[in-house]
Amino acid sequence: MTKASMNASVAPPRFAAIARDIVQAHLAMDLRLPTTAWIESSSAADSKGATPVASLARAAWMVLLALTAWIGLQGFARAQGSPGSNDPTFNVVDDGTNRDGANYAVRALALQPDGKLLIGGDFTSYNGTPRNLIARLNADGSLDASFNPGSGANFEVHALALQPDGKLLIGGDFTTYNGTPRNRIARLNADGSLDASFNPGTGANSSVYALALQPDGKLLIGGAFTAYAFTPRTRLARLHAYEPYSTYCDGPTLACPCGNFGSAGNGCANSVNAAGAHLAASGVASLANDTLLLAASGTPNSNALYFQGTTQSASAFGDGVRCAAGTIIRLGAKASIAGSSNYPGAGEQPVSVRGAVPAGAVRHYQVWYRNAAAFCTPSTFNLTNGVSVNWAP
Repeated sequence: MTKASMNASVAPPRFAAIARDIVQAHLAMDLRLPTTAWIESSSAADSKGATPVASLARAAWMVLLALTAWIGLQGFARAQGSPGSNDPTFNVVDDGTNRDGANYAVRALALQPDGKLLIGGDFTSYNGTPRNLIARLNADGSLDASFNPGSGANFEVHALALQPDGKLLIGGDFTTYNGTPRNRIARLNADGSLDASFNPGTGANSSVYALALQPDGKLLIGGAFTAYAFTPRTRLARLHAYEPYSTYCDGPTLACPCGNFGSAGNGCANSVNAAGAHLAASGVASLANDTLLLAASGTPNSNALYFQGTTQSASAFGDGVRCAAGTIIRLGAKASIAGSSNYPGAGEQPVSVRGAVPAGAVRHYQVWYRNAAAFCTPSTFNLTNGVSVNWAP
């Protein structure tokens, strides 16, 4: 934004008010324009003592003032945020000088749920601060210093895709990120550092221009490439980006209350199953198409309570370990039949609806159940492992 454009977006309300006041003053005081001798001599005076030429000049002056006021009011309407108008509150320091904004092209945008904006392109600085081809801005357009890509990508970034867990997928012409080989596609952590767990190997053999993340965690990429990881893929391919759900708080290393360790993937051992009970997730974890199914197995034939938490934990609870904490929502109580149950059942609300899950959130799930008999501690209940779910929009 130039200084002139900023002034144009801010000045009209003040200018319109001044113009309005001038018009009202002329109408109230019936002021006449001063006339020169040659005007007065040109024709006879009217009933108010002004010549026709002077009266015409006065009328033209009034029309000009009214037009000026109208133009000012149009500027005022634009400044209030009419469709297509500039928002002067975004990156207010940018007046077109002193290396304001991005110093070269911005080619891709990704908006976070918290209102922060990720940008990618050809730039090497933002508002004068070095940022190599990728940066994150606060909601007001200022640079977010907590996102620091370091040396970043070595060539242009053309596309961005934000995962529900806050990690960022980037595509472009680059072959390294922070000095680590990444052929035209990479994944970053929420702080801008490279996520080493996402490794495309040889990646795409030419530019990646577009990214689209599916609700099941797969990633569609488009561009000029003809191969991906030495496999022929003509300008379009699909990759595994992330698992929408993952098991945690499980296995022999879990701090079970009385040494009743379960098997890998399960909760603590219970009164009928030395391997412990298991919670699994399947289906699509998307708010737009929620088919997520939570299924518990290996429990006694007793009551089972499915619940959701906003954070992970690992605290002893009854004969097991509670793995979901924070804000807890009870999804539903089910009866275990042959050691198994699931949520949702027929006629029950989808998990995202019952759990009031916001777009892009990560939620944690577990099942509490009754033991068949006194088993470990004096308590008579136990829990499954935990499952984390990355919810897509």
